[in-house]
Amino acid sequence: MEGTSKSEYSKYIITLVLALVGVIGIALLKAFVFPSDGKSKKASEEAKKFNNPDNYTPKLKSYEFIEATFVQLRKHKDAFKTIKFGGKDEILYIFDMLDKETKTKEMAFAFDEVIQKMELKPSKPFPKCNTIEFTNLLLNKIRNDEVAHHKTTKNIQKSEFIKHFALMYETKGDNTSIINSFKGKNPMLSTSVDTRKSLKVNLKIKATGKNITKVLHLPEVLLISFDSGAKKTFKNGKIDNLINNAISLNVESKNDKGKVASTPYKLSGFTFSSKSGKFFSFVRDGKKFQNIGENKETSQSINLPINLYFERDTDNKSN
Repeated sequence: MEGTSKSEYSKYIITLVLALVGVIGIALLKAFVFPSDGKSKKASEEAKKFNNPDNYTPKLKSYEFIEATFVQLRKHKDAFKTIKFGGKDEILYIFDMLDKETKTKEMAFAFDEVIQKMELKPSKPFPKCNTIEFTNLLLNKIRNDEVAHHKTTKNIQKSEFIKHFALMYETKGDNTSIINSFKGKNPMLSTSVDTRKSLKVNLKIKATGKNITKVLHLPEVLLISFDSGAKKTFKNGKIDNLINNAISLNVESKNDKGKVASTPYKLSGFTFSSKSGKFFSFVRDGKKFQNIGENKETSQSINLPINLYFERDTDNKSN
């Protein structure tokens, strides 16, 4: 009786071991021989999502000016992973293709899908938009969708996109304003630029007629657009001068206790269109700027409008 129990126990152990080996074997087969796990399935679904329809025809002759926008923004691509904008998947796909340095027909389709989901007014002939205009329209659309979804100021501040690209402040009456970009003629700005010496910009956050009581958030990226009203600002300015002097930026703001803080930003890129219709677009690569635009001539004068991309300067501490 006792021997029989040992025999049965041994059989039980052997059966259990064989069962475990079988389970492990099946798992390995699924992982390496038949890679149909959730991640692979998800990747496959994402790839299918951007297959061109059989009768697809690109809507624009060139998408280079739109691509330049995403090249400027891709360093901060993680901030787009949770946006509420309907074109999120297309945007992430474009960033992925740029990282892989791969240009596919699907990219044109993805660009067209983003344009469509931006819901631009029919009166705005989009094909005539340049990189600057597209960037501002895209960021504003994403910002509006974030605000509409999160609703309260507290929740809006949790948005990764808002953290990266939007400045938030309060004025008297506890009114909250959220902006993505400044413009050269914006009364909120006090600008000082001397292109004859070194291109420097000092901004003081203030509003005409309304005192800012509290700066709720300074973003990782500040986008400043100078239009035709700022011709004196960049008079005789050259591209190579802009690159060599690399505009510095300090944002002075008051906190809720009235203390003034100076937050340094450094130029990370700039984009503008020339009168000939070509555009210049530069992105900081270490200490140098990489030209990603059509025109490689850097001795030409700067034509407006121009977008300047600034990132928080982590090498210099706020005062």
